[in-house]
Amino acid sequence: MQVLAKELLVSKLKEIHQGYYPKQELKALAQKGLFNGFNEGLFGAVKNIMLISSYCANTGFCVWCQYTLIWYLQNSSNETLKNKFIPLLSSGTEFGGTGLSNGAKALSDIEKNFIKAKKVDKGYVLNGSLPWVSNLDNNHYFALLCDADENEKIFAFIDCSKAKLSDKIHFCALEGSATKSVSLNDYFLSDEFIIAKNGEEFFKKVLKGFLLLQCGMGLGLCKNSIELMKKAKKDDINFLPIKPNMLLDKVYDFEKKTALLCENVNNTDIKEIVEFRLVLAELSLECSKWAVLYQGSNAYLKDSNGVKNLLESYFMALVTPSIKHLYKLLAK
Repeated sequence: MQVLAKELLVSKLKEIHQGYYPKQELKALAQKGLFNGFNEGLFGAVKNIMLISSYCANTGFCVWCQYTLIWYLQNSSNETLKNKFIPLLSSGTEFGGTGLSNGAKALSDIEKNFIKAKKVDKGYVLNGSLPWVSNLDNNHYFALLCDADENEKIFAFIDCSKAKLSDKIHFCALEGSATKSVSLNDYFLSDEFIIAKNGEEFFKKVLKGFLLLQCGMGLGLCKNSIELMKKAKKDDINFLPIKPNMLLDKVYDFEKKTALLCENVNNTDIKEIVEFRLVLAELSLECSKWAVLYQGSNAYLKDSNGVKNLLESYFMALVTPSIKHLYKLLAK
């Protein structure tokens, strides 16, 4: 799979950065087992996200979205839903994302929950809008956490074919992540599509894995930055104080720590994982900064791999939970 990932992605980096969503590439990699990482446990999924992110963090983010949706289903007690969709998502037959940014921020009182659910016969009716959900298309799926009646929260599985999507959002990076705004207007959510009725407790259950899966993006970003450093002209960089191998040693240590945390995820305090995710985001920023400095003015050219990687590392620092959000969680 590594050879195929390099072959498919490296030649498309500029196109992806400018807005090409690599769905066909993801489908081809799915045939090689890209989304079967959970067969080897949580770290198996992290490794696959890391592999793709080491070539293109935009695409790695899409892989993380897919894996996170599978992670929710794996932890659900809705056997019908998980038995139907885990095989479809793991094979790349179906695609989807996680619309948890708003719900997670709402739980930390960073913003209000934008989706409201009203109980009706055999399900709920949902109304509201999410400003951005990634790895989406009209026939994709995603999960969200929303407010329901009587101060309840539900974890829902949403069919995009029944929602209104808009792709008018534009970012300085991650343009190829198929990020859309989503509007739900009297959307009927059948009980069969509820991932968990006690949404807040379920969020706590999946949060550790959610964060550790993100570490795959951070580790891949770091490795990509270090490769860019190694490709720089040697006579221009000998005097720089930070060497690629110095950062690579740090990354290998983080990779080993990630594997241990994944292996012991159920017995590890959430605070330890939050702290680890925070430090890894900061390491991603450090590695991408040095990659740009090593490349010099070439990295400052529009659509260069150096600036792409730098902007993607800032995304790692801003994606929910952002560095600001992580510090708030640690302060509780």
